[in-house]
Amino acid sequence: MENKLYTFPMPQQQGILIKPLQNLWGNGNVVLKSYNDVNMLLSDLESDLKLWKKHERGSNNLNFSGSLQEIIQDLNGIFKSIQDRYESSNPSPFSYNFDNIEKNYFAISPNSYSFTFMDINLAIPMLSIDKNRAPTILAGYDLLKKDQKSFWNFLEIVYGNTSLVNELSNSTNDPFRLRAVAAFFRIQVLDKSPKADKQVRDALNELETARQQTHDDLSTAVKAFHEKTESLGNDFQNSTTEAKKNFSEDIDAVKQDLNKFVQEKKNNLDQLETTYKQKLSLEEPAKFWETQAKKYRRSFWILTCVAVVSALIILATGVYLLNDIHQYINSSQKIANIFPA
Repeated sequence: MENKLYTFPMPQQQGILIKPLQNLWGNGNVVLKSYNDVNMLLSDLESDLKLWKKHERGSNNLNFSGSLQEIIQDLNGIFKSIQDRYESSNPSPFSYNFDNIEKNYFAISPNSYSFTFMDINLAIPMLSIDKNRAPTILAGYDLLKKDQKSFWNFLEIVYGNTSLVNELSNSTNDPFRLRAVAAFFRIQVLDKSPKADKQVRDALNELETARQQTHDDLSTAVKAFHEKTESLGNDFQNSTTEAKKNFSEDIDAVKQDLNKFVQEKKNNLDQLETTYKQKLSLEEPAKFWETQAKKYRRSFWILTCVAVVSALIILATGVYLLNDIHQYINSSQKIANIFPA
């Protein structure tokens, strides 16, 4: 799943908090991780998605990967809406508002009462955040993925929300607790494999390295784009000043040519009319010169109209070009403001 690179600025001093979904695992008020970059959040979720997909082969009753795909899709919808508002603000303030989203394994909500832009409550453990527990969680998932309730009890033990002794004493009449205790005991005592733990940690580290490299590449690209945009803005500012001067000179030249053309045709018409009046005394040439005078008058007005229309087109084109350059400068300055130097 490919995510778009979002460039809207995060609200000042606000971020995105990841918390456990209360009543499922962990304390809902505990902050697991805070993000100040929406692209990094999506990258971490993608890393987790790859791990869960690998362990969900075969039948299971949890389908964490499906829920992760869903939350990534919902977050992209929210971020795209904010990005669209940001790009069309030009450069007025824009809204970060979005509607609450509640699903089986997660909830996304705005938080206007603190320095938090967004709260995300997850029932799905984020492996990229909790690397130390990740091998145990995945091993328990492999054993209990067909038994949802037992896996939740298993997570309670892993995260220390209940003691193993307490779960064992309460498991006499509760098969779900008993399976959770048995799975935890098997993983920690019978099947404890440093090699398996190392493989999971290596996989997580590999994903983290790839994610960090991607983020570094994006940061470098954004910086280069910012510098290029600033350079283009300066070039366009300078070229616009020169363009205005050249355009003004071109317009003056057009006006002079037009005035010269009209004056020449007017002089020709005056000369023709003078000649016509001189020839009126001649009965035979009178008809000839009357016809010629009409032709010259018609030609004069046709050519004059063509010249005026041509000049108006040139003027309109020039104004459009100046306005287009001005809009480009505004866009360049706006993009540059996204990534301050």
